[in-house]
Amino acid sequence: MKIINRTLLTTIIMVSTALTFALPIRNYDYYLTENGLSPQVAATGGINLTNPSFTNTSFYNPSLLAFREPSTVSISYRIYHEDETKLNDYDLPEETSLLWHRSAISYIGVEAQNFSFNYYSLSQLNFDEGEQNNDRNYINYYLDGYRISYGSESGQLAFGLNFSFLTGRAVYYRELGVENKPTEFIDDKAYGYGVDFGAVIKSNTLAYGLFIPNMLSRIHWSESSRQSMQRRFITGVQYGTDESFIVTGLSRKFDFKSSSTFHVGIQQNIDIGTIRGEYNTVPIRIGAYSEKPLWQLEYLRYGFGSGIRYGYFMLDLSINTTHKDWKNYYILGSISVSIDQ
Repeated sequence: MKIINRTLLTTIIMVSTALTFALPIRNYDYYLTENGLSPQVAATGGINLTNPSFTNTSFYNPSLLAFREPSTVSISYRIYHEDETKLNDYDLPEETSLLWHRSAISYIGVEAQNFSFNYYSLSQLNFDEGEQNNDRNYINYYLDGYRISYGSESGQLAFGLNFSFLTGRAVYYRELGVENKPTEFIDDKAYGYGVDFGAVIKSNTLAYGLFIPNMLSRIHWSESSRQSMQRRFITGVQYGTDESFIVTGLSRKFDFKSSSTFHVGIQQNIDIGTIRGEYNTVPIRIGAYSEKPLWQLEYLRYGFGSGIRYGYFMLDLSINTTHKDWKNYYILGSISVSIDQ
């Protein structure tokens, strides 16, 4: 995950705010691979259109709920590690919405066959430069979602919808110690909605899925105009079983003008015995994705992961990093408990 030089961030936010007298959050493109909520998916290429056994299937494709079993309660947590000496130049304010706290709960939910309900974090940003030469710049921003999902199948074909209620807040504070310079302060609250569509065709060893996040969406800021979130088109194919498989796919913005992101991932389950008739397994997961062809290694972002399923409990971990800089990485972890066995 990219981190921004503090001086650069402060300068751009100050200039943009002074010129526009509006929130520095301008871009609502949240369904990026880096913003995923499931460690299983993060370790196998960043998309899940075809596997109903993973955590938080509705975030990636609600139609998978039609094949979901067992029912589970899950929570996932995210930790970032950035080497601040390695600077990357996101073009603010457009990319401000991509930034996160260093650690955060990203998902809490219940998933059952056909239905799910969950809380999830779309974005979290906190930046406080502190006082420098009697000046201070501070911004705190979050956007959370509460989602109800439904999936229904007819034979090998399934469709699904997500309905999300969004709530957020942005606080921007700028104080200039220079005499006669005014203090700038914005405290704006937001609410909105989002509707996602997904579909999947599954056979014993082959599955094809597609997902359109934010097919309909709107964010209402109390002090500014309404905004729509970025729509995307995501499609993929899985070969194998839901336990051991290879998956590949692509995603791109719905306008089809931007470049595609390519995804590939592999999972192999290792059996470690049974308990109460249930198989206990340890998965090995490897994946990658890139906005360039996957053989151009300098652009690759890697994912590695594993976990354990033991009886009613499932624990999963993933670590994601880039080919260019292994010191910048993020970790996702999740704990799930089956509630219908």
